[in-house]
Amino acid sequence: MRSVLGVLLAAQIGAAPAFAEEAQEIVVEPLDAPPPAQPAPAQAEYPGPPAPRDDVLVDIHTGDAAAGLEPAQFGAGRCLAPCQKPFPRDGYYRITGEGIVESKAFQLPASGRQVTLNVNTGSKTVETTGAVLGVGGFVVIGGVALYSLKEALGNIDTPVSKTTQEVTAYGMLAGLGIVVLGGILYFRSYTSVRSKGGALRFGPAVTLIPTR
Repeated sequence: MRSVLGVLLAAQIGAAPAFAEEAQEIVVEPLDAPPPAQPAPAQAEYPGPPAPRDDVLVDIHTGDAAAGLEPAQFGAGRCLAPCQKPFPRDGYYRITGEGIVESKAFQLPASGRQVTLNVNTGSKTVETTGAVLGVGGFVVIGGVALYSLKEALGNIDTPVSKTTQEVTAYGMLAGLGIVVLGGILYFRSYTSVRSKGGALRFGPAVTLIPTR
């Protein structure tokens, strides 16, 4: 019995160094670190309801059925008289129409909810006629001046004849009269816009985008 216990004890003592060597070879692997926390997605701010439009109701009084209010925005149509529709207060507008001289660009009144536009239209035909007459009058004056100069140079040694004097005088007067008539037609052929319910704001010249 003692011999058996001695053998077991000796076996355990012999196995101890081997067990220690195996224990030294065990490598403890570190646990994987948890991934960094992702930031919470930013919450989109609710924009809220859109701001109400500041509109003005436009009523057009005119004797020309072709006249209408034309906004500057691309693609906007002409609102023919009497119109009676709301438009943004700070937009730019003009009065246009078939055969009508366009008005100056303007903005609607700075206050008030309704405006009446009293429109007196100018005719493009009359405007063109005035321009043609004005140019024609200057042509007449120039032609008379050349005629007088030619007669004077051709008769240096003789006095200017009465016929030449009359042609020159009447020709100059006729040319000047044509110029004046053309100027009156041209400069009076404009479209005027007056307002009731607030003053229109005629600012610096604005180039509106064609909508036709």
